Amino acid sequence: MVTITPEQRQAVVEAGDSPVEVADPQTGTSYVLLRADVYSQLVFCPFP
Repeated sequence: MVTITPEQRQAVVEAGDSPVEVADPQTGTSYVLLRADVYSQLVFCPFP
């Protein structure tokens, strides 16, 4: 597991229940930080 930076933690706190988009400056790839419990709900939620 990778530990988030203080800046990422602050962004997560400020975002509340919303996901936080982060970018890798070397590759330009975007990622989404999402609490594990929210991710679990998305993964295991059956879609109609």
